[in-house]
Amino acid sequence: MSVAAFLFIFDMKKILYLFLIIVCVSCCKPEINNNTFTDVTLYYYGYSNMGYTYEVPLRFYKDGKVEAFFILYSVDKDLKSGVYHYNDVFEPNADTWNDTIVYSNFTFFKGKCHWGNNIITEGAVTVERKNDEYTFLICAIDNKGEAHIGKYQGKVKKQNFEKQSKIGGVFAAASLSDANDPWLRPIGLPSDYAGGATMVQVEAGERYDGYTVNMMYLHPDKNDPTGTYYVNPDADGYYHEGEIVYQNYCLYKLLITTWLDTKILASGTITITRVNKPWKFRIDVDVTDKEGGHIKGFFDGGEYRGDYD
Repeated sequence: MSVAAFLFIFDMKKILYLFLIIVCVSCCKPEINNNTFTDVTLYYYGYSNMGYTYEVPLRFYKDGKVEAFFILYSVDKDLKSGVYHYNDVFEPNADTWNDTIVYSNFTFFKGKCHWGNNIITEGAVTVERKNDEYTFLICAIDNKGEAHIGKYQGKVKKQNFEKQSKIGGVFAAASLSDANDPWLRPIGLPSDYAGGATMVQVEAGERYDGYTVNMMYLHPDKNDPTGTYYVNPDADGYYHEGEIVYQNYCLYKLLITTWLDTKILASGTITITRVNKPWKFRIDVDVTDKEGGHIKGFFDGGEYRGDYD
């Protein structure tokens, strides 16, 4: 089928789809492999290494054979409607402060996606979802320079992927650090204070689109940071027995320039419990800031940094 014939019979109401095909045709070789997929399987893998987004593997079938394989990143495990763009930077790092934008919403990455045995190196995947009905349009170029257009419309099969993410909860990175250092100790802490001071931080998303929650709190056993601690709306960095002494959370946005929005917490709790896992602690956060924003989530996997054994 020629490109012109394919465009003629394509759903002309999908202006965005048509635009993607025109872009693909303009930047690709004249010969384009057109595919109408017969089946699609959408897999549940779990949170990506940034927590903030889900990894969503997809297999596209044609007459019972896998034609294409993609992993999209979305804040919805069933995929949000939108255009998923190719990103040639792939950095498996759960640290929010990493300079590389990774695992972002509406993206897929280098080396992750294939058409047949060839690796996808450019392109976009458009997803339109209405309840259980999906429409996919793929316009992609592989590492051999071949261009591919694929379409599927209908219901998809949903099942768990062959392996699952080890990240539980939206937060993908956490630190739990001893804050008894003279440079970190709360002001006014008695010289004979026998308890502990801990700085806790949990992170979701990445540097340009995500948030962190961080607090300093005091606890009676110097070597045991576990327990439930209540937000003190008047936290000022001074000594408050058994309370939060410092608290805020940071919200990141990607605008024309990057800016940092720091908010002060007004109410809620943070709970630290021990778990028999490599990251040693689970951290539950349920807090509200002074502007009414609510953050609820937990860290139970991903990247852990801390002083406590």
